[in-house]
Amino acid sequence: MLRNTFVHIPGIGDQTERRLWDEGIISWDDFLDNEEVVPFQGRTKQFVRSYVKESKKHLDNKNHHYFVDKIPRRELWRAYNEFQDSVAFLDIETTGLSNERHYITMIGVYDGEESKVFTRGRNLRQFPSEIRKFKSIVTYNGARFDIPFIQSAFPDLRLHQIHIDIMYPLRRLGYRGGLKGIEKQVGIARSEETDGLSGYDAVILWKRHLRGDKNALDILERYNIEDIENLKTLSDLAYRELKRECFPDE
Repeated sequence: MLRNTFVHIPGIGDQTERRLWDEGIISWDDFLDNEEVVPFQGRTKQFVRSYVKESKKHLDNKNHHYFVDKIPRRELWRAYNEFQDSVAFLDIETTGLSNERHYITMIGVYDGEESKVFTRGRNLRQFPSEIRKFKSIVTYNGARFDIPFIQSAFPDLRLHQIHIDIMYPLRRLGYRGGLKGIEKQVGIARSEETDGLSGYDAVILWKRHLRGDKNALDILERYNIEDIENLKTLSDLAYRELKRECFPDE
């Protein structure tokens, strides 16, 4: 979908992009190969052409930095497929809801094949070096929760990735509520040991761990891993359905 995107170009909004698509200019290559039918004239056409060529060059080189601030936030989901080989599905556990009064207990990172858990008191300080490897990050409600917590815990860490907060694409598709509720709506089942657990339970599990309950940390880790692995399933669904909305005939 990123190669079908024109709204990152200054002066092109949703309606103009849709007009291009409706006239058969549904990709950057279409624009460059069929300039005679592009509905722009003169300097405007040359400007857009230059922007399209620049965008194509950066995407061919997998330069995610170029797109971070150019794509409107509501359309960042379009970058999901292009950077699937360097995506971190991320979720944190904390002792509460305020990044000023509470702290991170665990961060899970899933690259689509392997899940890694970074735990306070064990290996949490290794998280920054891990997350720097990725070009994109996917969270659920991370823009308001996970990322502010991480920035508070690691003030020297600069997150320059494309951040897709999948909560908003899912809302566009009519899915509302928390992550666990949406999982149930689309038929994702949790394991027996984590089914029914919530963020509040994650806090309780951490407290039990601190009191010496050896099983509590294992359950919390399993809970976190299911969060991040299910994020991929939901992201695949959202990308597929939103692309179908853009191009219903495909």
